[in-house]
Amino acid sequence: MLKSLKIDRLRYLLLFQFLIYINYTNAQGVLTGKVLDSNKEPICCANVYLAKNPIKGIASNIDGCFQIEINDAEINDTLIISYLGYDNSKISLNQVNFKDTLYVLLKPNQNILQEVVLIANKSQTKEFSVKELDPISIYMLPASGGDPLKAITFLPYSTNISESANPELRGSSGDFSRVVLNNVPIYNPVRNSQLSGLGNFSLLNTELIAEEMVYAGNPPLTYGNCLAGLVEINTTEQLSENNTKVALSLANIGVLHSQNINKKSFIQAYSNYQFPSLYISLNKKSLTNIKDFKTIDVGFNYNHKFSKHTGFNLYSYAVKEDYIANSYSYNYLGEMTHSKKRNFNVFNFFYRKNNVQFSINSGTNFSNSEYHFGNIKTNQTENQIYTSFDSRLFFKIPLTIQTGLSHDYFDESFTNMLPYYYYSVSPIDSTYSFSHNKYNHNLEYYLYSKYLVSNLIVSAAFRKNIPVDGQTDYFSYQANIRYNLKKNSVILSGGKYNGYTVPGFFIQDFNYINSSQVSLEYLYSSTNLNISSSIYKKIENTPSYFQEDGQYYDTKIDIKGVELSLDYSFSNFKLFGAYTHLNSRFNNGTGWYRASNSLNYLLKLSASYYNYKYINATLSYTQHPGIYYTPVSHSIFNEEAQNYQPVYASYNSAKMPVYSTLDITLNRVASLNNTQLVLFATITNVLNNKNKVETIYSSDYTTVKDYWLYQERLFYFGVQIQFGH
Repeated sequence: MLKSLKIDRLRYLLLFQFLIYINYTNAQGVLTGKVLDSNKEPICCANVYLAKNPIKGIASNIDGCFQIEINDAEINDTLIISYLGYDNSKISLNQVNFKDTLYVLLKPNQNILQEVVLIANKSQTKEFSVKELDPISIYMLPASGGDPLKAITFLPYSTNISESANPELRGSSGDFSRVVLNNVPIYNPVRNSQLSGLGNFSLLNTELIAEEMVYAGNPPLTYGNCLAGLVEINTTEQLSENNTKVALSLANIGVLHSQNINKKSFIQAYSNYQFPSLYISLNKKSLTNIKDFKTIDVGFNYNHKFSKHTGFNLYSYAVKEDYIANSYSYNYLGEMTHSKKRNFNVFNFFYRKNNVQFSINSGTNFSNSEYHFGNIKTNQTENQIYTSFDSRLFFKIPLTIQTGLSHDYFDESFTNMLPYYYYSVSPIDSTYSFSHNKYNHNLEYYLYSKYLVSNLIVSAAFRKNIPVDGQTDYFSYQANIRYNLKKNSVILSGGKYNGYTVPGFFIQDFNYINSSQVSLEYLYSSTNLNISSSIYKKIENTPSYFQEDGQYYDTKIDIKGVELSLDYSFSNFKLFGAYTHLNSRFNNGTGWYRASNSLNYLLKLSASYYNYKYINATLSYTQHPGIYYTPVSHSIFNEEAQNYQPVYASYNSAKMPVYSTLDITLNRVASLNNTQLVLFATITNVLNNKNKVETIYSSDYTTVKDYWLYQERLFYFGVQIQFGH
C-alpha cells in the first residue's frame, strides 16, 4: 500500500517544545517523600507546596514520589499536600527528618466526595481497559517528547510502525481510532500531516491537559465514528497558579501564559514559531531530504464557572504551516511542497449536581491545504460542525445510565490536478483536472448503562444512527464485564462499531465502515509493579487504497493479537518492557494476503533514572521485523504514457530488514527564586541504524537504486523557562 511523502524526520521538530515539567529548587536540604491513599497505593499529581510560598511546589510523579528542596529560611514553614477528594495534609518542616523518606497518607474527604465523586472521572474507566495519563506521565513516557499523542506510541498496545503521532492501536489504522478533546472529536489531530495520513506531532498542548485516557480497543459508545480505539483528552478545570513559560530550542520559540482572572475564571494562552536553520544545520547528514519548513500556531483555553455546579469552557486553536522536502513515488524523486491553514474551536457548557450531569458540546473545524508534487496539485477545503448533548444519571443503587444525541456535519471540497496514468507523476507527464464537493450528516443517539455488584462491573451500550440522504442504516453495540479482586482484574469485552471515513487525498469520499472486535485482558497493579496481558481479534471493513494499481477497493481486514507488558519501579529507577504479536491479513476481493504491519514481534524496552537534584535520563529501545511490501516484478513500457508501468508481484510478498532504534532523553531542572529552568536534550536513533521503509527503483524498475529510510540519528536540545507569579 502506498506510503508516499517519506519526510518522517520532520516529526521531531517540536517534540520537546514543552518538555518534562518537574518542579525542583536549588537550595540546601532535599526532602524526599511519597504520597499514598488509604489503601497505600501511590497518588499521582498530588500538589506539594509550602504554606507561606505556594509558588514553590511540585506534583507527585506517577509513583507518588516527590522531592522538594528546603532552605534554612523555610525550615519553620508548613508543607501542604493536597489532592481532589482527599483532606489536605499539613506537616511542620521543623519536625521532619530530612534523612528519611516522608510517607504521607491522605484520607478521603467524605464531604467533597458527595459533591465531586460523580465528576472526578468523566469516562467509564472502571469497566474498560484504559490507560490514564496526566501531564507528568506524558512527559515521563519514553519517546513522547512531551507530546500527548507521541506518548501513546510507547504504550504496549500501540502498533505504530510509521514513527508518526497518529494513534495506531492494536493493528488498526489511525483512521479507525478517534481523538476527542472535551467531548468533541478532533479529526486529523496532527501537524505536518502527509497524504498517507502520517503526522509529525499532535495539535494538542500538554500543558493545557488535565487528563488523557487511552482506550486500546472496544471504546465506549458514548462517542461515535470510533471503531478501533479512543484517546479522550480533557483540559484543566482549575488553575493552581499563574505562570509564564518560554521555550527555546533548535527549531522552536514558544510562549505559554496561564492567568487566574478571578475565583471563577482563568485563561491559558500560547503561541509557537517553528524555524529550520539551526535544526537542519546540526543534523544536515540526517536531514538530506528536508529543504525548508515554517509553522506558527496560537491557541487559548478559557474556563468560567457561574457556580459550583455550572460553567463553560472554550478552547480555540489556529495554525499555519509550510514545508518543502524531497519525496518519492513510483519512479520519480522530486520536490514536494505543502501548506495548510487550520482553526478549530471546542465549546462546552456543563451542569453537575448530585445525581445528575448534563453537557452541551460544540465544535467547529475549518481548514484549507495545498499540496504540490511532480504533476500532482490538489487543494482541499474542510468545514466541520459538531454538536452533542449528553446526560448522566446516578441512582442510589449502583447503577449509572448515560444517554445523548450527536450530529457530525462535514463539507469537503477538492480541486485536483492528477496524473492521467497513476504511475506517471513527474512534472512532464500528462494530467487531468476536476473539482467536486462532498458532504455528510452523521446523526446518532446512544444509551449506555453500568451496574456494579460486589467485585463485578457489567456495562452495555448501543448507538444508532438516523439515516439521511440514503445513508446505511446501522446499529452499534457493545458489552463489558470486569472482575476485580484486590490487585487483579480480568476484562472481557466485545462489540460492533459503525461509522464513516473522512475524505482524504486518495479516497475523496465518505464511505461506510464497520468493525467487530472481542478481547480478553488481565491486569495486575501494585505500588511498584504493573503487569498487563491481553488477546484480541478484530474484523474491519473499509475501503483501502492500493498503490499497485492506483485504485481503492472494499477491503476486509482480519487482525489477531497478543500483548504482554511489565513495568517495575525501585529506588530512582523504572524499568519497562512490552511484547506484541500481531497477525494481520486483508482481502480486497482477490484473496487473503498479509498486511504490511503483520508482526511476529514488536518489542519495546526502556530504563529510566530520575534524580531531581542532578539529572533525569531515559534509554529506550524498539525493535520489530521489517514491514512487508509489494515488490515490482517487472515493467511494461507504455507508448502513450511514455513511461514504464510497474507490474507488481503478489501483495506484500517481500519484507524489509529488521527495524531497531535506540533513543536517549536527558533533562535537568533547576530554579532560582520564582524562575525555573528545564534543560533538555535528546538523541534519537543513537546507533544511526539505516532502517528501510521503501524501495527506490530505477526509471524502468529493473534495479533498486536505493532505499527510503526511517529517521536517522538526530540531535535536539533546548530550554524551557518558567516565571512564577
